[in-house]
Amino acid sequence: MRDARCEKREKRVKRQEARAEMREARSERLEKKKQETRAKKQDARLTLPNAIGMTDTIASGFNRRKKEEKSGLFLAEKRLEV
Repeated sequence: MRDARCEKREKRVKRQEARAEMREARSERLEKKKQETRAKKQDARLTLPNAIGMTDTIASGFNRRKKEEKSGLFLAEKRLEV
């Protein structure tokens, strides 16, 4: 009876250890993947400065149009086109 309980406990402990090892391996893989993703994003930032500048230009144009719409200039231009 005691041997059976000991065997069950030993099996349970082995399963727990195996699960812990699997969790650790999985977390290491995820961390490695995160680091690779960060490196790729950083490379993209460094290699595409023109695209970033272009985005700023587009955004400033958008903001300018918004101001014109609020002031009514844009609406007057639209009426003339129609």
